Amino acid sequence: VGTAKARFPSTPTATEIATETTTAISIPVAQIGSVIGRSGANINQIRTGSGAKVKLHDSVPNAPERTLELSGTAYQVRVAQKLVASFLLSEDQQQQQQHGLQTYH
Repeated sequence: VGTAKARFPSTPTATEIATETTTAISIPVAQIGSVIGRSGANINQIRTGSGAKVKLHDSVPNAPERTLELSGTAYQVRVAQKLVASFLLSEDQQQQQQHGLQTYH
């Protein structure tokens, strides 16, 4: 289970608070586990940390990706996107370490 260390976006603007939006993100099937987390821990963290509604669409046979739908205020969706990205980045870093690759920041 990874812990997301996303930098939260700046303070929301009035438009971001008032505007409801929905966006879809395509997640490679091989990485969907890092977004869901053990027993749903990561996806629950995305929900609670952002306040956005998070829906993972059912998988389509032989499809290389699954769709993650985020909805809420523009700010909530932006925070949720950052959290999803941080879980995916965390997964990439773990894979690189397992294969002996080192990244420096």
